[in-house]
Amino acid sequence: MWMIKELMSFLFPSRCIGCGTKDEALCASCISVARKSLSTPHAYIVSVFDFKDPIIRKVVHTIKYYHRRDIIPVIAVPLAEELKRSTIVHENTVVIPIPMHRSRYALRGYNHAEALAREVAKLLNIPISVETLIRTKKTTQQAKLHRRQERLVNQKGAFTVNGNVRGKDILLIDDVTTTGATLEEARSTLSKAGAKRVHAGTI
Repeated sequence: MWMIKELMSFLFPSRCIGCGTKDEALCASCISVARKSLSTPHAYIVSVFDFKDPIIRKVVHTIKYYHRRDIIPVIAVPLAEELKRSTIVHENTVVIPIPMHRSRYALRGYNHAEALAREVAKLLNIPISVETLIRTKKTTQQAKLHRRQERLVNQKGAFTVNGNVRGKDILLIDDVTTTGATLEEARSTLSKAGAKRVHAGTI
């Protein structure tokens, strides 16, 4: 399925997914009018946009389900800029994407959070590690769970740390945060393994 989606995107490149009028994956005009995020579920999470905004919702769904990788470098720019302004990132920070379970990775063909993290790391000029945090538990998709407690239970014990994170400052990257359950479990896992500070950034 994912190979077909990749082929279709290559053969029939789309115009801006926001306005449909420009030969860009996502134009500057659409980014500029997207509703900004006013708050996050936890102080350590930095988010740029409001997921309720129709353009941003479409961006996330298109990246995640239709493999529009060409949108990722564009949307990574405002995220990197917001992270710079937040002053939580420095030269010793390591970027870690929220990992995908191997069975879901096989189904989708790529981890959109990893692709986003690579762009953010490049823009911020800091290192990235894609093998430090491993998802060992296949969880139900968070979007299918509506209560925060259900999401917390769903993510409990989902991750394990592979390697040494003791004393490190870590920046987790994911596409979306709503209740913060996924990022909270990942942060807890890294902190218990000895990470000094763990922050997070999402679209």
